[in-house]
Amino acid sequence: MPEKKSIQDLHGADLTLWAARAQGIGDRKRIKLYASGPCLYRDTGPGGEPFPFRPDSHLGDTAVLIHEMAEVGILTLF
Repeated sequence: MPEKKSIQDLHGADLTLWAARAQGIGDRKRIKLYASGPCLYRDTGPGGEPFPFRPDSHLGDTAVLIHEMAEVGILTLF
């Protein structure tokens, strides 16, 4: 079993995978996502294809997380 990590310890593709799971993207699209090296992939069975989800660089991919963090008081927007 892999060692559990805290969110603040995640970076790169692992953090992107966490954000995608937090938003329920895999469940909504009925796909399995995984992180490998610096990239996020969609499982296609015998391999994978890059999955274009970039909460670190595209506002559209991170807006849901920003909104939710502001709602619960984790993030304050001025």
